[in-house]
Amino acid sequence: AVVDYFRRVRRETAGTLQVEPAEISRHRVRVRHGHRRDSDVTQSWLVIGYVLAAFILVNAFGYHVPTAKKLEVLAAASSDDEPSAELRAFVDAPIGRVVNVIDGLLWLALIYVMVAKPFS
Repeated sequence: AVVDYFRRVRRETAGTLQVEPAEISRHRVRVRHGHRRDSDVTQSWLVIGYVLAAFILVNAFGYHVPTAKKLEVLAAASSDDEPSAELRAFVDAPIGRVVNVIDGLLWLALIYVMVAKPFS
């Protein structure tokens, strides 16, 4: 299917001196994301993947980014020899382990869904 697609693109652009940038971008997007006329982006395994990816993004921007910023501030305020009590307490907080386990499980589930394609 991909070879046929490239043959069609070559046929459509043959004899033209210049291809419009928008046309090139459209073809790149279609190839990169696999959008073909016969593809259904609402298949159940894809929808599950979309939901898992959304949870991963919420986790990233809701927890990991603010945590990294706070960790940077605490590390800057701490001495180079020994971490401060605040920094040590922040690093040892149990919420970090819980969120990292949830994040890891979300990634494993997303990889499984993309590889196994359940419910398809």
